Amino acid sequence: MGQPEAAAFGSIVFNLMMLAAMALLTYFSAVAGDGLWKSAGRDLWPSWRQPDYGRRVLAGMGRGYLLAFIVLGVQSVALLALTFLLGSFSSSDVTQSTYNMTYPWLMPLLAWCAGISEELQTRLFGIGLFRRWLTGGARRLLRREPSPRAAKALTFAAMLPASLLWAFGHVGYAIYPVHTRLIELVLIGCLFGWFMLRFGLIAVIFAHVSVNSILMGVQMLFDGLRVDLAGGLFSFAMPLLVAWAIWLLHRRFGSRPPSPSR
Repeated sequence: MGQPEAAAFGSIVFNLMMLAAMALLTYFSAVAGDGLWKSAGRDLWPSWRQPDYGRRVLAGMGRGYLLAFIVLGVQSVALLALTFLLGSFSSSDVTQSTYNMTYPWLMPLLAWCAGISEELQTRLFGIGLFRRWLTGGARRLLRREPSPRAAKALTFAAMLPASLLWAFGHVGYAIYPVHTRLIELVLIGCLFGWFMLRFGLIAVIFAHVSVNSILMGVQMLFDGLRVDLAGGLFSFAMPLLVAWAIWLLHRRFGSRPPSPSR
């Protein structure tokens, strides 16, 4: 094996190890985050065993599309304001161009990777953990349980550090200034956090996925490649198709009454 082949093989092995670590982190974030919110009296994540799970997934998908357009609107206004106030700009990056992708129609799958992992890690677990720390600190300071109003305020305060950590994970893109990217994404991260508290985890996952799917779909529709027309349309419809498939699977396998024990 020559040096270029060895380097390529090493890169593949390293990426597989990173993906495995990310999968484990996402799993533990899901388990720990669900436990944190249930201990606080909030059930943000419906179970497959619930008879209305499929219907709730469809409802979450519908809300997700609507919330995605809210996020895109807020992002557009924020970018416009940051352009005038702080000189924000956007440029092109050849590493993210569909012209340099062997299979650009697979790009929308990244929307699910980001939507699921980031919402479980940052929103479900991250906000839940910071909320636990803040309410615990208030409890020790006051020597009593914080009032419901104070607990609610601390819950919203927990969105800020979680969103800041999430934003730091996205400043490496070469097409935005770092300082304005942080401001933009902290704002959007807090918005996603509020969506989770108001509409639940499924809705915010679909909202995140829909935002990415719409942006990727628009990129493919206007990149000039003929094959990407179908890929762009598929990207727009992907959240709907996934929700419909989950609803069908749950209707077929998940809503069966438990078999009587012998």
